[in-house]
Amino acid sequence: MYKSLAEIERIVTEMSQIINAHERSLPTYGYSADYARPHIEINTDGSYEGYNYIVVERGEEISRLNTKSLHEFLYTIFNDITLDLAVEFGKNNRVIGQDFRRLMWAHQLELLNKLNPLFTEKLQREIDEILDKHPYLDQ
Repeated sequence: MYKSLAEIERIVTEMSQIINAHERSLPTYGYSADYARPHIEINTDGSYEGYNYIVVERGEEISRLNTKSLHEFLYTIFNDITLDLAVEFGKNNRVIGQDFRRLMWAHQLELLNKLNPLFTEKLQREIDEILDKHPYLDQ
């Protein structure tokens, strides 16, 4: 059984308060605000049954995650939210000569760990894959 849109909104709001997320970083619920701000829909019938995390820009859908897993859904939402916070943190605390991603990802992992250690493990695996192909560029 899927959680309702109101239940998802409550969960996301509560979790976002733990990490002091900006309102502008949060998705909308049941409608698109466009401009690449994600929105959430829950369908219990049809081709996109499950939790849907959708990004629309200039009236066109540019991405959609459809999952039946609440864990995967929340990870996706908070991966985006914490990335936004981590980029801001990285810009405000930049270390000359150090790859920007070091500080950014460290902060993002810290934020995700406050929410769910499993989120941290998943992101760390994704970071490791990226770094295998594109290592840090410290000067």
